[in-house]
Amino acid sequence: MASSGIGSGSVLVRGGTAVDFPPNAGNDAAKPRTAVGRPAGGHRLLLVAVDGSANFSAGLGFDDMAKLMARLGAYEAFVLDGGGSTEIVARRPGDTGAGVVNTPSDGAERPVPNGVGLFGRRGSGQLRGLDVRPRADRVIPGLTVDVAVAGYDEAWGPAATGGHQVGWTAEPGSLGKVSGGVFRAGRPGAGVLRAHAGAGGGEHGLRVLGDLDRLAFTERTVTIEPGATVAVGLAGYDADGFGAPVAPRDAALDYDRAVITVAAGPDGGFAVTGAAGAGGTSATLTATVQGVTARLPVSAGLVDVPLADFEPGEAWTALAARGTASVAVVAAADRPGAAADNHALRLGYDFTGQTSTSAAYAVAGPGPITLPAGTRKLALWVNGDGRNHWLRAMLSSQGTTNVPFTFASPCRLDRLAPGRRRPPGRLLRPGHTGAARHRGDRADQQERRAAGLRRPHRPSRAAAGPRRAAAARPVRGRAGRSAGPPLDLSRGRVTLTVAAGGLAASAQVALG
Repeated sequence: MASSGIGSGSVLVRGGTAVDFPPNAGNDAAKPRTAVGRPAGGHRLLLVAVDGSANFSAGLGFDDMAKLMARLGAYEAFVLDGGGSTEIVARRPGDTGAGVVNTPSDGAERPVPNGVGLFGRRGSGQLRGLDVRPRADRVIPGLTVDVAVAGYDEAWGPAATGGHQVGWTAEPGSLGKVSGGVFRAGRPGAGVLRAHAGAGGGEHGLRVLGDLDRLAFTERTVTIEPGATVAVGLAGYDADGFGAPVAPRDAALDYDRAVITVAAGPDGGFAVTGAAGAGGTSATLTATVQGVTARLPVSAGLVDVPLADFEPGEAWTALAARGTASVAVVAAADRPGAAADNHALRLGYDFTGQTSTSAAYAVAGPGPITLPAGTRKLALWVNGDGRNHWLRAMLSSQGTTNVPFTFASPCRLDRLAPGRRRPPGRLLRPGHTGAARHRGDRADQQERRAAGLRRPHRPSRAAAGPRRAAAARPVRGRAGRSAGPPLDLSRGRVTLTVAAGGLAASAQVALG
């Protein structure tokens, strides 16, 4: 008799009943969660990932995760590693490769050495069905949505349609019609969109909303550098507030072509590109659909804005985890572009006798300050001690937990200078600056808990390099496949964690 076993975290479901967890700060917190469940009968396996730490999904606590697994039919269920490790990689029917289908909260895939996987045998390649793929399952009356199909065989692998033309029908017929791979919506209602080719067929649910009442871009503002491109979506809403994406073909656009150019993007939205000579200018992108208008302010070009000069009178204190730390304002006339009387903040620390992760922070007061609207890049000047510490930041925004942002990992340097000179200025977002050494992921989590930081971070284990200079690095809050919306740094917070020594910081922000 075959048997198997799996290591896991807490039991979520026993005998088909959700476990009732006692109150606990870690269990009750809404976070990304991963779970595996087994329905009665032993012929199915439930692999469930719940996104969290994002503006579109806060996540679940253990109690709610247990109830979800029971509702999905699990007879037994267990929690696996969550947070930034929560991820599902899957292959859609008819596809040749697999990809990430959820939105990891780190903004990209986290290196995780283990997981649970299901692998099927190779199929015959003979067409058995069609996977119907509308770009959206909601549409405004009179507007359009792209539709496509993928053929699959008995093992859900790819299968060609064998030269058969794909036919389309909507039920009820009043929903609309398909022509040339485009569905045009008719009257409001809910139904299915069916496709057939030879012996294969498939369907997908589709809803036509009420008449267009309001139009809005998916971003409130956009900041781009000359020559760079950013993706922006447009959505229409009916009088009840239900929304659907609007295809570029359905919108009339107006904008200053000396500042930006706009084209249809590969994701069904708009690709907005800053004109080559548009540094420090702005424009308004106006979209009109069925007489309803939406406007998007766009800034092209960034300017340097100083964040910190660490001059006397600023309220800085020290914080340490498994060690001691102190801060002091010292002379630092050698910073590029600084005046002769420039000062810096020196962080002193002692990790003697510590074998696990230790950290020292310079904490700015009196409290967190929000980054200015339009922030896109961060840069630092550091006079370090060359002891392989990390130069990194922690960002949080839109209700997310802390997201790591690494400038250099690890860094052996006497000086890390951004690519541009900046005048000294005031700290627009004070946080923690500090030195840390790493002794493993579990110790890293302990150090962050001791310092009041929430999200564990797995820094790169790349070998230390020689002294070097690094240019300002773009801040990319959400990146990679299925990464979700980017961090809105205009409402974000940044914690700077750096090697010991003098430091100066700046941000590049949008004009206007």
